[in-house]
Amino acid sequence: MMKHLLLMVVGAPLILLGAPTLPLLCGLPKYFMRRSLLLRKTPRLLGHFLSNPVFCWLAGTAAVIDWHVPALFQLGLSSQTWHIVEDASFLIAGLLFWRPIVRTGPRDAKGPQWSMPVYLFLATLPCDILSAFLTFCGRVVYPSYVSTARIFSLSPLQDQECAGALMWVCVTFAYLIPAVVITMQILSPGGAQREAQDVLYEFPAPELSGSEAEVVSNMAADPILIIATRPRLALARGQAGAIRSAAADYWALTKPEVNLLIAIATFAGFYLACPRPLDDFPWLLLVKTLLGTLLVASGTGTLNQYVERRFDAQMRRTARRPLAARRLKPSAGLWFGIALASVGSIYLATTVNLLASLLAIVTLLSYLFLYTPLKRKTPFCVLIGAFPGAMPPLIGWASATGTLSLEAWMLYATLFFWQFPHFMAIAWMYRDDYDRAGYFVLPHGQARIRFVVLQTMLPLVVLLPLVLLLGAMGRQSVLYCFEALLLSLGFFYYGAQFVLRRSSSAARRLLSASIIYLPSLFALMMLPIG
Repeated sequence: MMKHLLLMVVGAPLILLGAPTLPLLCGLPKYFMRRSLLLRKTPRLLGHFLSNPVFCWLAGTAAVIDWHVPALFQLGLSSQTWHIVEDASFLIAGLLFWRPIVRTGPRDAKGPQWSMPVYLFLATLPCDILSAFLTFCGRVVYPSYVSTARIFSLSPLQDQECAGALMWVCVTFAYLIPAVVITMQILSPGGAQREAQDVLYEFPAPELSGSEAEVVSNMAADPILIIATRPRLALARGQAGAIRSAAADYWALTKPEVNLLIAIATFAGFYLACPRPLDDFPWLLLVKTLLGTLLVASGTGTLNQYVERRFDAQMRRTARRPLAARRLKPSAGLWFGIALASVGSIYLATTVNLLASLLAIVTLLSYLFLYTPLKRKTPFCVLIGAFPGAMPPLIGWASATGTLSLEAWMLYATLFFWQFPHFMAIAWMYRDDYDRAGYFVLPHGQARIRFVVLQTMLPLVVLLPLVLLLGAMGRQSVLYCFEALLLSLGFFYYGAQFVLRRSSSAARRLLSASIIYLPSLFALMMLPIG
């Protein structure tokens, strides 16, 4: 099975990337070019038919399905001749299948580039169905598994299940990687121009006249006759750099620095909901929770940048964002955000529970459709935005228990009040930027100072007893109460310094204190009780 996988998903695309027909055709004498079957209409039509994506997909699917029919499977094992035929079938099917994907020239494709991810997705379906059948059918399909020598003390059924799972994973990754690369090329700016620069080497076409010259001219539409405009190595490096740049831009769209705090808060809620010994802790469920939450959070951040891209371009702090700087198309950011949010919500619903997914969806909708538009309407947008911003501990708690207790809401309240001094520091540091872009996050005139003082100090005052109450509800130790109180007093100190000085340096110190405070407080909560 591994040999067939290598022939079809590794060997075939590597052969096509090497373009082995190129030096052969370039070295043919003019006489042979005149008499060659390549210049005749029927073989060229046959070549176009063999490179049709529908035929190529059918060829790859037929090879995979047919040779896994029990009768043919056993025939390939029992006869050396048929085994060679089987290997050749997989290689030829692989060459045909990868022909529409491995585009060595701008006119090499038989369909639009956006259709290639769909083509790859459809290609995974027969492999997924076959792999799932071998893995979950519950019976030995091929008699050879019964008579073959065992490795790793596996039973025949376990051997078949491992083979099906291995084929499932390998084929999926083999098709997923080019699908991701092609999608990034399509969505990145200048994708069409880069595609038009995919060239090969100059082909010295023979001097012909009449109908033969017309045929050769028509053959110039084929990739083997495209004239090179720059060396392939330089082209490959340029494409690799473009892919890395696009990947960095898509990564920046997800707001990874915000996602780090979201992951910490979600983890804290999950851990505090089920404080078990490490050997009995549901690590897999935790990973699923974090993955789904981060996908939704990344989608939310991406869609927020899509909505605010024109205003972000007017702020020094955000002008270099991918959409604001126009390094990515707005439609690319839109669909990327929708895809992340949709996949994350569905993933939470199917692998964790519906309550966690519902909380994530509520966070997404309230952030995008309440907080984001209100930033240009009223300074109380901070209050509205704090409600979805405090959801991560609830998502973690709901993922672990399926319910929301009073302690979960206390965690929610802690993160809710923490956001006010955190955002006031940011709003003060970039107040000119916000005013320039038309954001109304701070009032104008003398009301601005009163607003900043109130929204900074009042939440800090509430946090002092709140963290102690959380320790009492969680039956934490006296040491926790002492350390949490010291931590909160330090946070309060930097908040007081900020409202007294109202300088950018004081705001920056308060921002740093807020980033240190939250993970430290959650870490104290998760320490063993004693």
